[in-house]
Amino acid sequence: MSASLEALLLSQASAYSPLASLLATAPGNPTAPAWYDNQLAQGSSYPAIVVTKISQPQSYALTGRMATAQARVQFIIWDTNPERARTVEQVFYQFLDQFNGVGLANLPGYPNEVAGVRQGYAPQPTPPRWTLLIDAMIFWNQTL
Repeated sequence: MSASLEALLLSQASAYSPLASLLATAPGNPTAPAWYDNQLAQGSSYPAIVVTKISQPQSYALTGRMATAQARVQFIIWDTNPERARTVEQVFYQFLDQFNGVGLANLPGYPNEVAGVRQGYAPQPTPPRWTLLIDAMIFWNQTL
């Protein structure tokens, strides 16, 4: 059984020290970065990243479904400090530049693409929360 795209992203983000060192630790797991599937955990520390896979259209050839897919994934950076959130955003782009979802070594580049970025602000609770939503297309091999 292959790992999900979310699990692959988490394992590589945890191993990418420039990003992992910026994120808070997950509640109850001091060795894991604050990186969550679909929803921010209650009691989370900041900054944190929430990952939601939006869609994953399947590609087909004459022989059947292909193992590779271009998944649309939204990453939301949560923080109580807008400048720190921007720092996490810039390091996150560096992470995407090197994220290997295809399982081949020594590729000159990985076909990941940021389609859009949107800012948000929630004044309650105190302190306020800033969000940066990064809409990305991630190319990956589903058999990894």
